[in-house]
Amino acid sequence: MVKIFILKWNIFNSYSTDEYKEKNEILSTRIYIIVLFLSLTLFCSFLSFEKQIKTISFSNPSQTQFDELQNNSLDQLQCPCTQISVKYSEFIQFRPTYHQICSSIFVSSDWDKWGMNWKGQGPCSSSDFINQAHNYFYLLSEYCQLSQDLVLKELEQFYVMQYITSGVIQFKQFNSEIKSLIENFKVKTQKSLKTQLNIIQSVIFNNQLLSHLRIGMSYQIQCCNTILRSNIYR
Repeated sequence: MVKIFILKWNIFNSYSTDEYKEKNEILSTRIYIIVLFLSLTLFCSFLSFEKQIKTISFSNPSQTQFDELQNNSLDQLQCPCTQISVKYSEFIQFRPTYHQICSSIFVSSDWDKWGMNWKGQGPCSSSDFINQAHNYFYLLSEYCQLSQDLVLKELEQFYVMQYITSGVIQFKQFNSEIKSLIENFKVKTQKSLKTQLNIIQSVIFNNQLLSHLRIGMSYQIQCCNTILRSNIYR
């Protein structure tokens, strides 16, 4: 009975009296059952070999724990931050190094006083270095002060900026980003100082400012037995 039932099993039975049509329906039933069985087998096999994802949570993990999990090649590792922003001043500190002359005695107040005492002494003319040294060293001191003030201003602006991230990032990526920030800061500071010096030079040149010390040069042109003399001061 079971064998006869299987051989004549027809789930697409149309109750037709046509024998040829009935055979096609039985054949279709067998093909359907075979395909269904194979599909279920493949589906069950896929489920049995599918990678199982297990979620493990760590509350406030340390840096060591995070590194260990990361070294295990966990692709789904996530570590959201409770604070997504932090000021640069909390993990970056600069120690500017200036030219040695800016910390030497030549830009100190004592040297300035000594230079004033030298002025006008001896047989030297007003254009000699010993009489003009006071002004040169004073200008040098101002340039040093300008560079120091500008660097401090740039540092103040840099320190209040914030590093923003929604989750913990890899150390290599973080280190690369910090190096890039530092290099950009150096370039920006150098450009700012150069801009300040260019502004000073432009103001002096465009306004045709003359030095009250009348330090400069003179030249003469001889033409047609006539000598033309002119002085250029700077």
